[in-house]
Amino acid sequence: MGRSRRDEKMRSGASSRNSVRVPTAFWLILVLFACGGTGADLVLRGGAVYTVDADRSWAEAVAVDGGKIVFVGGDAEVERWIGSKTEVIDLDGRMLLPGLHDSHVHPDLGSFLSTLCQLDACFSREAILDAVEECAEDGDQEWLLGYGWQNEVFFPDVNPMKEDLDLRFPGRPVVLISKDMHNFWVNSAALERVGVTASTPDPPGGTIERDPETGEPSGTLRDKAVDLVIDEGLLPGPIQSLRLMRNLLQRMSAYGYTSLMDARLVNPDVAAGYWILERLGQLKLRVSMALLLDPTGDESQLEKFIELREEYTTERLRASIVKIYLDGNTDAKLAFLIDPYEGADHAGKPYFDPDTLKRYVRRLDEEGFAIHVHVIGDGAARLALDAVEAARGANPGSQARHALTHLELTHPDDWARFAELGVIANISPWWAFGFEAVPGRPTYADAIREAVGLERAKRNMAFRSLADAGATITAGSDYPFTPLDPFDAIEAGVTRQPPEEPTRPPYLPEQRLDLETLLAAYTIHAAYQLNLEVLTGSIEAGKAADLIVIDRNLFEIPVGEISETTVLLTLVDGEEVFRSEEL
Repeated sequence: MGRSRRDEKMRSGASSRNSVRVPTAFWLILVLFACGGTGADLVLRGGAVYTVDADRSWAEAVAVDGGKIVFVGGDAEVERWIGSKTEVIDLDGRMLLPGLHDSHVHPDLGSFLSTLCQLDACFSREAILDAVEECAEDGDQEWLLGYGWQNEVFFPDVNPMKEDLDLRFPGRPVVLISKDMHNFWVNSAALERVGVTASTPDPPGGTIERDPETGEPSGTLRDKAVDLVIDEGLLPGPIQSLRLMRNLLQRMSAYGYTSLMDARLVNPDVAAGYWILERLGQLKLRVSMALLLDPTGDESQLEKFIELREEYTTERLRASIVKIYLDGNTDAKLAFLIDPYEGADHAGKPYFDPDTLKRYVRRLDEEGFAIHVHVIGDGAARLALDAVEAARGANPGSQARHALTHLELTHPDDWARFAELGVIANISPWWAFGFEAVPGRPTYADAIREAVGLERAKRNMAFRSLADAGATITAGSDYPFTPLDPFDAIEAGVTRQPPEEPTRPPYLPEQRLDLETLLAAYTIHAAYQLNLEVLTGSIEAGKAADLIVIDRNLFEIPVGEISETTVLLTLVDGEEVFRSEEL
């Protein structure tokens, strides 16, 4: 149930080139010798231990010593691991899981955006402007920055105008970032500051919305065009970034995350920030970094990626993934489709032409990098699969774990190709209910249906179809664009309903995922994506003691209560990095 064909490859030791699985008996002998009668460091017993091993087995107790799991089994058998110095935690029936892996999150970006004027609760143009005006009174920064306005406020055009901002904030540069960060609403002062005029060309992969008569920028920058503003230096300095990121990582520990993939690393200072935190003993999660491939750059980027990988491969830090953005969002009709948009004569445009993409993917695959490709439209998904297929043919010995992420719209002809090519389907389950971002306005599902038509909209976020076709499903929060709490997302993936509105009809209920699949997506399968499954991702003797205790057995409660789950304890390498007062 919920098991993909990729489990077989994972069990067969796909990453044996990186590590060797040590027999459980060896650990037993080694630890008994080392303990000298004092017992293991920690024993957790009396719980519902869901191991997420290959057999999806259950246990009652776990022993931890030297940062490793040394025993998994019954309460009676664990007694031999309890010595004079052993800490014993009675789980009292609560659930013990492997630590969770957020395999698509933006910690540095999220920690920065959280400091801006928050607009996600503003459900009209006037409400947004009023909120920004209130923020302007409280701050004295030169630039007025806001984050979180919903595209649905401006549905169907998603094209806010600079004049609205000019009237309220004359002369002061204003940049308001949409919730999905694909659209920036800017005023005339901001455009003037960054030198964007009627003669400024659209950057590759980006759009400067314009007055159809004059060609002047109208106030909306899309996708790669937002870099015209970001490059002005609006991001915080390294010290502030370090402090903000450390605080966010602490929040992630409280949600049960023991590993993450930073899904868009642009600034090498962020990599240095992670490295500094590790040197200070304050990096309490395993971090994999996805280095961003610039479509406007050349192949010299690859040499820089190799340098960064060598520099930032440490005990808890890796830089062996490359992020590729292939298209934009659907509601603004910037996703790349196989067939034209409904009622339109275009199908969007990818950020890379097919030959260039294949060349990059082949080279990256050859160098041992995994690619993580942002795809929204079915055309983008097919283009990425074609590039991986070409790379597999050119590099038959490659074991790189390539992944496509988001997968809003995929074509049935491509579902089986994920398993055939060994491509991971990385999803954000929280999106699975076609949410209503703005009360009383069209939902996200409405926007998709408007853009692509009813028939194609029926396969929006076809997560069940991908799993049934054998794809390995992994999951990420995509924070800050979606909530960070993994249990909200798991419930949404199981029900296809918003956790706070359980009576709403489920969105495309035939695409629901089962709980077993989603827990694997956050644990062993996500660890596999990040090339960590030999070290972590399941509760097995010999693996790192990356563990979490939660307050309920997820398999014994109504699915509508999954989102109420609370994390009580988080361990990384056996070290307590979060403990609730309730434990």
